Amino acid sequence: MHFNPDKCHILPISHKRNETIFIPSRPKYIISHGLVSLFRSNNFLDLHWERHVTIISTKATWVLNFVRRNIYRCTGTHEAKELAYTCLVHPLMEFAAPAWDPYRVKDINKLEMVQCHAACFAKSDYRRTTSLSKLVDDLGWRTLSNTALRLNLFG
Repeated sequence: MHFNPDKCHILPISHKRNETIFIPSRPKYIISHGLVSLFRSNNFLDLHWERHVTIISTKATWVLNFVRRNIYRCTGTHEAKELAYTCLVHPLMEFAAPAWDPYRVKDINKLEMVQCHAACFAKSDYRRTTSLSKLVDDLGWRTLSNTALRLNLFG
């Protein structure tokens, strides 16, 4: 396997808020006789976590709405709708969660709302009086915050 060093970047990940990106004593990485550069934020991958959470929740909502449009006529049990959510939507929200681990309540709630909308869809229960957390519990789904704790890399 060959890597193009111009397309490879070093991406330091830390929970520290004020970590400086450039440290002169940082080791140099060489791939295919080329020096790998330190990652700088750009338009394609901006690592502001709030923006990242917004992108993930928006993409997951788009996929959930696609699933709704295409299997809305499934009647009977909720298993087909639940399976569609589990296979198509949930992995989008869980992908790389251990690395960026949403810690702000606002970000967690944004992701949890996608899951609650999916629970309403799976149970076909759109009443305003229904408890969303009860729907999620009835389906046996773990909340995304519990999943992030389970998968947390930084302990």
